[in-house]
Amino acid sequence: MSNYNRIKLELEKITNYSIPEGTTIVIGYHFKDDLCSNGIKNKWYRVKINNVKRNLKPYINQLKDKNAIYISLFENGMILKTKPNLKYEYFFVDNNNFFRKSLFIKKSFCGSSAAIKPNGETLIVNSEGSILNIIINLENENWNRFFITSN
Repeated sequence: MSNYNRIKLELEKITNYSIPEGTTIVIGYHFKDDLCSNGIKNKWYRVKINNVKRNLKPYINQLKDKNAIYISLFENGMILKTKPNLKYEYFFVDNNNFFRKSLFIKKSFCGSSAAIKPNGETLIVNSEGSILNIIINLENENWNRFFITSN
């Protein structure tokens, strides 16, 4: 279990936009010095970012249908050539490493993803393809395999 309100607040500080109440938060996390990255590991320029965003677009649309938002975070120390003040930007640096220290404690190759529900239930998936696994596991029948609900 995570503190959803604290996570939401920290993301709002980083992104400078408000996350609607009751929204599931999905975070893709990129680790510094990840051997999975091609080329220069710790520098993400516009061309690379745009290619990744193009590949993420169908997943982000699926998340919207599930009342979820997606934010891609990069460990502090990485260089990210984005336009953070744009309204629809969703690639940001985890400047104070809050998420590295609280959610993504164990570094994994090819990054990690997390889904945080408003009730604090949190699922973390490691490695390549983690966003697709998050989407699949957001389905109630799959989610309920991880989290027992008491009625």
